[in-house]
Amino acid sequence: FSESYPVVAFSVGLTNNVSVRVNQNVTFNKVFINYGNAFNMTSGEFIAPVSGAYEFNSHSRSKISSEEMLIILLRNNRYSFYNNCLG
Repeated sequence: FSESYPVVAFSVGLTNNVSVRVNQNVTFNKVFINYGNAFNMTSGEFIAPVSGAYEFNSHSRSKISSEEMLIILLRNNRYSFYNNCLG
């Protein structure tokens, strides 16, 4: 390719346990990398600066085994992926 594309990548995490309400974004308190500054630590949102294919990976756990945990990834405010974990 003769064109140059910006490097966009982020990796964030939590250093403590958090309780998240329904329809609440997880806001992370540790940034490992944020190339291209596309991930907003305050809002918990990633906004793609250029069109393209993006890959997302996540790891989560619940301390309460009897609770349901639902993880939802939105793309342009529409459901793009969800993972339902029953305790």
